[in-house]
Amino acid sequence: MDGITLLNEIRDIDPNAIVILMTGYGSMETAVRALKSGAFDYIQKPLKIKEFVAALKKGLDAKNRGMVSRPIAQSSQRTIPPFQASENCYALIGKDRRIVKAQKQVDRLVKVSTPVLIQGPAGTGKKMVALTIHHSSSFNEGELVGLDCSIANQDELKNQLLGQDGLGGPLLERAAGGSLYLQSVQSMDLEVQASFAKLLKAVGHEFRLICSSEADLEELMDEGEFSHDLFYRIALSVIHLPGLDDRDQDLEDIVRTIMDNSSNFKFDSRKIELSDEAFSYLAEQSWSSNLEQLVQKISNAVANTEDRIITPEVLSG
Repeated sequence: MDGITLLNEIRDIDPNAIVILMTGYGSMETAVRALKSGAFDYIQKPLKIKEFVAALKKGLDAKNRGMVSRPIAQSSQRTIPPFQASENCYALIGKDRRIVKAQKQVDRLVKVSTPVLIQGPAGTGKKMVALTIHHSSSFNEGELVGLDCSIANQDELKNQLLGQDGLGGPLLERAAGGSLYLQSVQSMDLEVQASFAKLLKAVGHEFRLICSSEADLEELMDEGEFSHDLFYRIALSVIHLPGLDDRDQDLEDIVRTIMDNSSNFKFDSRKIELSDEAFSYLAEQSWSSNLEQLVQKISNAVANTEDRIITPEVLSG
């Protein structure tokens, strides 16, 4: 059998086993497959003893500290239920085939510790998905630490992620046992990208890494604007979220879920209804992929309706 098949056989026997694969010279595709299949690390031919010994030391250190990439369902005492969009995860509500695929991905991802990349236009709910992944997995016992790379300057990014010694900054320490969410990771400059990729490879990590990007990172990588090394460290599982304007069939389900979540049944048990004219009004609007805009508009309408019927006038007011 080949190395990947052997890796899968080993992982079936012992999911916590640390496996390091040696790949052919320049065979990045095999390296990526190995990481996706649960390899702890890889080294490339020709064999360099120092690199080999460093990989072994890193593996042993990770094993001793319980930092191996392991199936969460087996490391946690509680049973993780099948995917259900959390009450505020409107990004994953609907029957669009791309959303159904994303639902199935999240269902699998909450049971493992694989790094996740969430891609999609601005306002599609990438942060909602990141929160769902964190809170639905055993990493919810720790903190979800977030950093928006688009508003942080590069010196701040470097300090927060790498620290002064390059071995890990305060964000990584806070995220230990929980999740680290890097928003708009495409805004990180190439120098910081390279250093962060090197850090992830050299010292490993004991948190769930979730990144999001408004840009297509593969395209940026091909154009030399995003690090190959970092991409293959963070994009082992990629979730694509379509824009809201491109999800017409899901609009009603999303709107009704927002209405239910915005209602306070403790003080008024009457169900709030959406008139046909109001839904037509919503369907005619251009949301520019902005799910948050829709949530705000529906929540305000629920708060301001007096007769429990949402009309176009309430929505436009």
